[in-house]
Amino acid sequence: MSEIVIRHAETRDYEAIRRIHAQPEVY
Repeated sequence: MSEIVIRHAETRDYEAIRRIHAQPEVY
């Protein structure tokens, strides 16, 4: 179960990073 929680957290962080990279001008 611990792995699932960690994976879910990583997925959310990765999505946020991708959004920032997709629109660096907004950042």
